[in-house]
Amino acid sequence: MNTNATVLNLNGQWMYHRKGGPESGAATVPGDIYNDLLRNGQIHDPFYRDNEERLLWIGECDWSFERRFDVSPEMFQRSRVLLRCEGLDTLATIRINGKLLAETDNMFRVWEWDVKDLLRVGGNTIQVDFASAVEFSKNVYTARDKGPYLFPGKIYAAMPGMMRKEPCNFGWDWGIKAVTCGIWRDINIVAFNTARLTDIKMVQDHKKPGRVGLAIEAGIERLDRAALRVRAS
Repeated sequence: MNTNATVLNLNGQWMYHRKGGPESGAATVPGDIYNDLLRNGQIHDPFYRDNEERLLWIGECDWSFERRFDVSPEMFQRSRVLLRCEGLDTLATIRINGKLLAETDNMFRVWEWDVKDLLRVGGNTIQVDFASAVEFSKNVYTARDKGPYLFPGKIYAAMPGMMRKEPCNFGWDWGIKAVTCGIWRDINIVAFNTARLTDIKMVQDHKKPGRVGLAIEAGIERLDRAALRVRAS
């Protein structure tokens, strides 16, 4: 990342609510809906007795997270302004100031989008809606004419292999079934000029005794024709 970049961190307190239901409250980002519900006293400990089965409805519902944030005039002086999401779990729809930005389907990757045209100086809103991963897996499995699920019972009646989501969320021999959703890693607005580093690769050479050679490659996103220099230390 360009060390001259301006970063507006969107972690911290958000608000969540269940679509079509009464559950709502303060959410913590990074986090997930199970922890938010537990923290707000809206569910009991999912690891206690048979609460695992009593709380399966959480993963079968759609949830929405939102917050306000302020953008300074200085940020608009930068050539590029991105929303950078380090981790969204999983089937997310993102809106900035009520306008659709993007949809995601992978918990394990970083997502970035240019948002300069959607932002405004001063107050802004961001909303991230998460569709039920359980319902999605059921629909995909049925559409492929697979018939009934291979695993009987309420707890194991879901197919984790239908999307890029943490498989153990759907239950494992060592853990409960708790199909989460939420903003599980950092989320930032990142603004920069000229260029930024997008990737670093370092290869070690140990052929000479007592010495280590380093071959360093840098991936760069550039916005203009300015001369660039990379310094490694």
